[in-house]
Amino acid sequence: TSRSFPHCTPLVAEDTMARLHITSTVWTLACVATTCCATGLRSRSRRDECELTSLGCPGSAVPASERSACDTSLHFLNSCQEVQEEIEARISANADRKQLPGTYSMIASAPGVCTKGSRATSPQANPGPFTDLFGFVYAADGSGCTVKSCSESQVKSLCDMSTNFCNMYNIYCNSTDGCTPQVHDLSYSIETYGDSCFHSEKCGGWETNPTECTRR
Repeated sequence: TSRSFPHCTPLVAEDTMARLHITSTVWTLACVATTCCATGLRSRSRRDECELTSLGCPGSAVPASERSACDTSLHFLNSCQEVQEEIEARISANADRKQLPGTYSMIASAPGVCTKGSRATSPQANPGPFTDLFGFVYAADGSGCTVKSCSESQVKSLCDMSTNFCNMYNIYCNSTDGCTPQVHDLSYSIETYGDSCFHSEKCGGWETNPTECTRR
């Protein structure tokens, strides 16, 4: 399960209120910072300039119960500008660390707000080839940056051997992790893994293993 939740403050001034309709029930809640919360449902549906949810998820035509995904919350000591520059530089450089490198592509970008991209597996990958979509949403946090990131499979899948996690990890990991920075060597910690990273006991549970990010 997810290891942290947004903080909700009930009953504030009307101009800061948001209403969440669930069947016949209306819940009144407050928006704190940029996130509305009531079990995360409203925040998951909000879209930004890159057409991402507030968790960074790009969406998929395949129902969530039938495909793999992974979302994370990260904190960087670097500024959001540096984080975004490094992530987008690696996408542009196609800095895939897999032994059979795939292809990263940029789909959308808004400075200081979001990055949306895709990664296609190598044509030699078996099974495959497949294309996943991913996103990053940036929020300044003092001199650092809080980032919500999410990658989602676009075909039916279950066990992904940490592929969705690695789609994201490989474009922000630092030199201490054994990665090669393009413009900034980022300093970060992973604050939480979302429920979507847990791919059932059949898959070994949490598929968030960095050692899988350099496999074939």
